[in-house]
Amino acid sequence: MSSTAERVQTEIERAIQRSIKGLDYFGSPAPAVGPTPKDVILERGTLHLYHYVPVADEIYRVPNLIAMA
Repeated sequence: MSSTAERVQTEIERAIQRSIKGLDYFGSPAPAVGPTPKDVILERGTLHLYHYVPVADEIYRVPNLIAMA
């Protein structure tokens, strides 16, 4: 019986901790969206090809190409 009571107590404590973290999440400020500086390389209709300017000290030289379906 004590093992069941211990498991219930553990689950209740975990649920309380998750609730506290959830409240911290909702109380936190919204993240900054889109602050990366960029230059337009090509513009044709609704197509925009950007070159993003690196803002970090460490730069990876692997290019990324994102294409819409």
